[in-house]
Amino acid sequence: MQLFYGVVPVWAKRADTTDELISSSVETLKSGKYIKENDLVVITAGIIPEKIERGPAKYTNTMQVEIVKIINR
Repeated sequence: MQLFYGVVPVWAKRADTTDELISSSVETLKSGKYIKENDLVVITAGIIPEKIERGPAKYTNTMQVEIVKIINR
């Protein structure tokens, strides 16, 4: 996907759940000013189903499309 215009790969922190991974990834992109409100983002990841097998993922098996929402705190 990096070959497409406007695609920026960003390394994400390891997370215990898929929801945590996606949320953390979006927050990383916001703080790095890669994305802004109402941007469309596609998050892809290699999720390893068994904790025993934790290590680098060998393939991408998860994709989520999100519209960025900014929540004022």
